[in-house]
Formats: sequence, structure tokens, C-alpha cells
Amino acid sequence: MDAIDQKLSHKMANMGFVGACLVVSLHVSQQLQVEGVFGKVAGYISNKGLGNCAVPFFFIASGFFLAGHMGEHGWWRSECKKRIQSLLVPYLFWNAFYWLFMHGLKMALLQAGVVFASDLGWQLNLGLDPLSLPEHSHLWFLRSLLFAVLVSPFFLLLRRKWMGMIGLVAFVLLCEYASVGISRGIHGWTKVFAIQGWFRGLAFFAIGVYLRNNPIPVGKWWISRSTFGKALCFALAFAPWIIGDLMEKNGLEAPPVTLAIILASGFFLFLSVSESPWPKWLTSCAFPIYLIHGAVLVVFAAVSKTIGIKGYLSHCAFAFYMVYWASVTCVSVLLAMAIKRTKLLSSLAFGGRT
Repeated sequence: MDAIDQKLSHKMANMGFVGACLVVSLHVSQQLQVEGVFGKVAGYISNKGLGNCAVPFFFIASGFFLAGHMGEHGWWRSECKKRIQSLLVPYLFWNAFYWLFMHGLKMALLQAGVVFASDLGWQLNLGLDPLSLPEHSHLWFLRSLLFAVLVSPFFLLLRRKWMGMIGLVAFVLLCEYASVGISRGIHGWTKVFAIQGWFRGLAFFAIGVYLRNNPIPVGKWWISRSTFGKALCFALAFAPWIIGDLMEKNGLEAPPVTLAIILASGFFLFLSVSESPWPKWLTSCAFPIYLIHGAVLVVFAAVSKTIGIKGYLSHCAFAFYMVYWASVTCVSVLLAMAIKRTKLLSSLAFGGRT
């Protein structure tokens, strides 16, 4: 397999950092509610918009990079060994960390008389039950990605252009309808989310495999090279969510529609990202931000509750939302850089990523 074009490599690294920031925005929106018109803007950035494109991009990128080794002698065994270090070890580490972290925080807050502490969990859950989420729900991504790598030999069929495209469309639709069908008889959002994570993860991973073997020459397009074109693409990234919102209000929502919205929005967002390299210390923090920000959010929530910031439980200004989002992201970056200074801890926490 030919090496990835340098500009595309930079673009994907930059998009990884953007995606990590969007994941943070998505989870910040679960704590803060913004009123009025700006509430719509915050929604289209996070939980009802661009934030939903982040994890699908991570799956697509993972499938894209793994496909570069498909067909090589011993590729599957080699890739599985790599994922033990890069995915399984961080998965176990952060599950244990979050259990200890939540346990200790709950004890401290209960002693301080903070009622919020009753919302924090106690039991260690490694997510071995496929219908449950791990100890820290964000870690479902690592679990689903590890599973996708284990079954990746099935995606060898997607390497051909036209037959691969037909197989890809059929597989993606099958995953989408299967996740919806199985979820209907199950109660509880966590179980529904877990099921969707398995199927959608496989679907987006398969798309990445196909794109590596049948690339789209986005680097040659004017719209992805000019400043105006990138700005236009960024604006267009919001359009599918606005259209989807209108369709939902008119009862026209369906599983393929949601999938199409995510792919269309994510595609325009990817085009809007620069192909010039951003600082490596920044882009290399994408995966650590994803893993760390959950703990930072819990601390921010506890502090907000303790000192009585009303925006935490009710409504807040858009400016406060943006500051909160930026603060959680910056603290996560600083913690990631601090952990990376210790080789052993970095290996356990981030799977050896530098």
C-alpha cells in the first residue's frame, strides 16, 4: 500500500484534534443549557450537530490506517498485537482510574455535605457485558474499536472499487437498521447507546477501510485549498443538521437519514480543516483529551455545584458555555502533557502514543 500523502496526513492529524475538542463540547452541553437563539447555536456545535461527527471520524480514520496493512503477511496478528498496547491497556487503565477517582471524589464530597456526590457510581464495570457501558461511558469507543480490529479480516472484501462500494452500502445499512431493531425492545439509554456503539462503530470503520483503497482526491479540489473554500465548507457542515432538525419536526427521520447527516456534515468539516501541520504537541493530545476530559468535567461539575454556579444545573449564557468548553479542553491538554513526561504512565494511559 502506498504511503499517505503528507498533506492528507497533516489534515487528518488536525481533524483528530478538532474531533477531540468537539467531543468535549458534546459532553459540556450535557452539563450546561443555553437559552434562546444561542442555545440552538450551541446545540449545532455539540450534541445536535458537529459534536456527533467526532467519534465517527475516529472510527473512519482507524479503519483508514489499518487498511494500509491489509493483505501484508501476518497483518492481522500484527495489528491485534499493536492494539493490545494502544487500546486494551489504556481501556483497562482508565476503567480502574475512573473507579478509584469517582470512589475517592464521592467520599470527599459526602464528607463535605455535597448532595451531588450521590450521583457518582461505586461499582467497577469493565464493560464486559455487551449491553452495558464501561465504568466511564466514554471508553465505549476503545472497546468498540478493539472489536472492529478483531473482525477486520471480513473487511478485505471492501478493497475493490465497485463491488466494494455495493458491499459497503449494504453493510452500513445493515448495521444501522440492526442497531435500531435490536434497541427497540431494550429499556435504558445506556443499553441502547451501547448497542448503537457496536454497530455504528463497525459501519464507520468499514467506511475508512474502503476509503483507503478507493480514496477521494479532496486535496485537488479548489474548495478545500482556498481560505474562502474552507470557510464555506465549515458553514456547510452545519447545513445537514439544520435540514435534519426540520425533517425531524415533520416526522421524516429515519436511520439512513441520521447516518447521511453525520457523513455529509463530517465530510464538509474535514474539508474545512487546514492541511498545513499544526504543532505536534497539540495534535498528539487528541486521544489523551478524549480519555482525560471526563475526569476534568466531573471536577468542574463538583466545583460548580459546591460554589453555587447556577449555570451548571439550569441555564447559562453562550459566553459562559464557550469559556467552560475552552477551560475543560485546556486543562485536559495540560494534564495530557504532564502525563506524557513519565514514560511508564504515558504507556499505560495513552498506549505509548507520543
